[in-house]
Amino acid sequence: MKNKKITHGVLSIKLKVTILVTIFIILAVFVNFIYIFNASHTTLKTTTEDSLCNIVDSQCDYIEKAIEKVNASMSYMNGSEDMFVCVQANGERRELEVSAALKKYISQNNDYESITLVSAENGVAVSSTDEKLRMKDYSQEAFVQKILESKQPAQSNVFLSDTGEALISLGVPQQSHFDEEILTGVLFITIKVSLLADTISNLKVMDSDTSFAYLCDQSGTYIYHPDASLVGKSADIPIVKALAEKIKNGEQPETDVEENKIEGVSQYLAYSVSDVNDWIFCVGISEKEVLAPIEDMKKNAVLSSLIIIIVLSAFAYIFSSTISVPIKKVTSIVLKTSELDLTVDESYRKVMKQKDEVGEMARAIQKMRATFREMMHSISQSSEALSGSADCLRGIANTVNDNASDNLATTEELSVRMEDSARSTQMISEDIKKIEASTQLISQKAADGLELSATIMERAGGLKSTTQIANENTKVLYESVKAETAEALLQSRSVDKINELANTIMEIADETSLLSLNASIEAARAGEAGRGFAVVAGEIGHLAEQSSRTVVHITDIVEEVNLSVKKMEKCLTKILEFLDASVVKDYIQFIEMSEKYSQDATYVNHTMDNIDQSINKLNTTMLDISKAISEISISVSEVSEGVTNVSEKNADIVSMTDDTYKMVQQTIEYANSLKNIVDKFKLSN
Repeated sequence: MKNKKITHGVLSIKLKVTILVTIFIILAVFVNFIYIFNASHTTLKTTTEDSLCNIVDSQCDYIEKAIEKVNASMSYMNGSEDMFVCVQANGERRELEVSAALKKYISQNNDYESITLVSAENGVAVSSTDEKLRMKDYSQEAFVQKILESKQPAQSNVFLSDTGEALISLGVPQQSHFDEEILTGVLFITIKVSLLADTISNLKVMDSDTSFAYLCDQSGTYIYHPDASLVGKSADIPIVKALAEKIKNGEQPETDVEENKIEGVSQYLAYSVSDVNDWIFCVGISEKEVLAPIEDMKKNAVLSSLIIIIVLSAFAYIFSSTISVPIKKVTSIVLKTSELDLTVDESYRKVMKQKDEVGEMARAIQKMRATFREMMHSISQSSEALSGSADCLRGIANTVNDNASDNLATTEELSVRMEDSARSTQMISEDIKKIEASTQLISQKAADGLELSATIMERAGGLKSTTQIANENTKVLYESVKAETAEALLQSRSVDKINELANTIMEIADETSLLSLNASIEAARAGEAGRGFAVVAGEIGHLAEQSSRTVVHITDIVEEVNLSVKKMEKCLTKILEFLDASVVKDYIQFIEMSEKYSQDATYVNHTMDNIDQSINKLNTTMLDISKAISEISISVSEVSEGVTNVSEKNADIVSMTDDTYKMVQQTIEYANSLKNIVDKFKLSN
């Protein structure tokens, strides 16, 4: 069978792989480009900022050194004695010498405008190379005040000359020759601003024509600006204003770079504040100028990226052929299989030897085709065998149909007889259940009797135990009362001792009374001296009489106690006689009756237990009989149902035999149809 050409409405694998690889290349180049661009932008920005900071720092150092150089030369002149004397005399002494020295200094420095000496006492210029300035009052000049207060060099703000040229004054303090802590005057030089800005005007950043630089004093006034018309005016730049405000508040801003926007143009503006005079030096450059190399690099990178993408895409297209060609061969064999052509094909043997996924797929297809060929051969053979088996099955079905008809009649007769047996066993089962119910009732009554006899027996035992305990307690009580009574009678004899003590006390009272009488007689004989003794004798007599009365009272109480003890003795004797004669004998008789009652309860319990056991045995036997009858009934029912099922199944067999015969016919037809299907497959060349 001839292979058809493969046509699709979508892109081929070769083109898909090429496009996919190209997309990955573009993504990789784009990511790399973005990374390099950002890194370059950051690096260039950092480098530019560092360069700007270095420029402003170095320029500030240059200006500071230039000012220090001028200050040093003025300090040298300040040390002359002529200047000291002139200032001290307010210009009235040695003014000519000082004026000559100042003019000589100016002649040696042609770039300087003038030099002036001011008295610290009144702030008046005592000498100057410019006659217009001599005797001028400088006491309100800010830089002069600052020098006098700080005793350090200082500079004035920018001011314009008569010709409109920007000038600035640099001043140093003059110290007293007698005390260095006392200032006697100020010497200052007026110079053109351009002298300090000579290097600023030629300053360029990165050789850019758009770079610029300007110098401002601490208040933000331009000392130098590329536009000369702005010199002496306040800078209208937010960054400079903010720096001037910080300086005014006593802060010292660090060198830094900030982005500034003027008329919509972005700039990098670097600034540095002088440590000597707080002047602000700024250098700036256009951001566009700084980033110009980045833009050039961007264009070059885009061009090189396009070249790389084209080259790599071409390479990917060529490389994709190594994937698409084997896949095409595998696809052709798949199409051949779809057309039921299973003949051996050697055209993709080379592809099968590959170690990649395509080779795996080719080997799997080859294995599938071989399996299909084997299956088709097996189906063909099975179809032929199926036709022969169907013929045999047709004869067997006829025989089974005849036998099933005979079995059907027999099972119907057997079913009727089994139904009669089932009804008889059902009646017997119902009678057994009635007997079982009666037996269970008797068993329940016997169990109740047994439980009652056990209760009686338990109560008899409890009564006997209680009686024995009471008897023992009574005996203990009897012995205890008897012993305690004897002891109490014995202790009551101690009352007689109280009588003896009372008699003794009575005798002592009599003797005391006699002694009191003798004492009274002797006191009367003594007269006035024995009066106190007579009082004591009287008290002793009274005490003797009171003791006699107390003894009489004690004697009466003892007689009452003896009388009570004798009565209590008689009562206790009667109680002991009653306990011994009546209570103990009654408890003994009660124990004997409890014993007999317990024996009778034990006999009743034993008898009821025997009856209960007999009833339980009878009940068990009836249950076994009932269970056996039930099982027989169930068995008969099951047999009856089984016979009925057999009868129904025989009827089904007869019906199914006809169906089987029809299915045999269909099987033969299916076998022929299966053979026709197998014939459609091309299994060999």
